[in-house]
Amino acid sequence: MGLDTQRYCCNCSKWFHVTCLEATDNACNGVAIDVDKDMLSSAPTDLTTMCRLPIERSARHQLGNGGVLKKALELLRNGDDDWQSIIGEDIVRKMLQDQEYTVFHCAECHNFI
Repeated sequence: MGLDTQRYCCNCSKWFHVTCLEATDNACNGVAIDVDKDMLSSAPTDLTTMCRLPIERSARHQLGNGGVLKKALELLRNGDDDWQSIIGEDIVRKMLQDQEYTVFHCAECHNFI
């Protein structure tokens, strides 16, 4: 039995099955993150890309990617130059290769998830 794909809304602090969500045309931009725009422009591209991936639990991630993405966001906010070795280079490589995500609207607050 496979794990149904679910997305997490940081705004609502709730999980939603993707089959219950409305897809958006925002797939190329990723999920909006709550970070200062100047910080984004000076941060490494790979790190900002990771921080824009949706928090998801599914068979794709062998449960979920939320812990890794929350750590990436923390490192982005702290400006840590050693972020890849802290997260793990193999994990970073896997996360950056696996970017085919549909972006959805949260069923409650309508944020991108």
